[in-house]
Amino acid sequence: MTMKTYPITGVASQAPRPRRNINDFAQDPLQWNLFLQALINLQSQGEDTHSPLGYYQVAGVHGTPYIPWMEKADADDRAGDYCTHGTALFLTWHRPYLLLFEQRIVEEALTIARNFSDKYRAEYEEAALNIRIPYWDWATDSDVPQSIRFAETDITLPEVGSDAPPVTRKGVPNPMYSYKFKTSIRRQRDFSIVGVQEMVAWEETKRCPDEKGISHPEIVDRQLRIPTVNPTAGSSFRDPIYKLLTLVGSYGAFGNTGWQTGRPGPNNISLEHYHNIIHTFTGTNYIEENSKEGHMSEVGVSAFDPIFW
Repeated sequence: MTMKTYPITGVASQAPRPRRNINDFAQDPLQWNLFLQALINLQSQGEDTHSPLGYYQVAGVHGTPYIPWMEKADADDRAGDYCTHGTALFLTWHRPYLLLFEQRIVEEALTIARNFSDKYRAEYEEAALNIRIPYWDWATDSDVPQSIRFAETDITLPEVGSDAPPVTRKGVPNPMYSYKFKTSIRRQRDFSIVGVQEMVAWEETKRCPDEKGISHPEIVDRQLRIPTVNPTAGSSFRDPIYKLLTLVGSYGAFGNTGWQTGRPGPNNISLEHYHNIIHTFTGTNYIEENSKEGHMSEVGVSAFDPIFW
C-alpha cells in the first residue's frame, strides 16, 4: 500500500509575504487572532500517528518519539530523530521544517476564516492567506514577548448567523504559552528516552521552571539580559552575528558548530552556537538553585514548546 505523503510547498500566494516581529504581528487583530486559533486547532488534534499533521506529531519530527514521519523506515535508516545539528545540514534542514509548520498554520487559519459569516468571511480569508510565522528578535528585545508570556489570552470567534458579528472570548488558554499534553502514556513512552524525568510527569511544556515545575518567563528575560549570567546573550549577540554574516566566507564555519578548518570539530562559534544559547537560556533556569530543566534545553523535546517556532 502506498503511504500518504504531505508535500511541503509553502503557502500558495501571488507574492511573497513578510514574516514579522512577533511584537508587531500581535498588534494585527485579524492575523494574530487567526494565528492563535489555528494553533489551538493544531494542538487539539490527536497525538498518535493517525494525526501526522497535528501539533504533537509535527513537533515530534524534530526529536522524540524517534519514529518515521509519514514514511516507511528503510533498513539503513539511522535510529533517532530527523533533526540535524552540528553538520552542514543544520540550517537547510530547519527551513522546510519551519515551512511545514507555517503551511499547517495557514491551512487551519483558512478553515477557521471560512466559518465567519458572509459579511466578514472575505476579510478573514485574506488575513489567513497572509499569515506567516512571526519571529522573536531577541537581539533587539530579549524579553519574552508579552503576547506569549501569559497562560491566558483573548480570541475573536465566528458567531452563528449570516451577518452575525464575531464574538470575543476572554481568558482562553494561550496556545503560545505552552503545549498541553493529552496522555501520560505517550509522555511515558516518548519522553523517558530524553532522560529528564520531570518531563514525563509534566502535563504541559515549561520555560525556566523552578523546583516546583512552575514556568518563569521573567527568568528567561534576566538570563538573556544580564552579562553576569550569560556573557553572550541578548543585544551582545549583534556584533558577533554581524561579523558572521559579513566576514565569514565559508558556509560551514558560518552555519554549524561541527565545522573546523580541515576537520570536524564540536566547538565552532557559528550561527548554530548562538542558536543553542537561546535554546538553553529559554529552557532552563540557571539563576535559582534546584531548578528543573525546561523543554527548550533538550533537542529531543524542544519543538513541543510553542516558543520554538
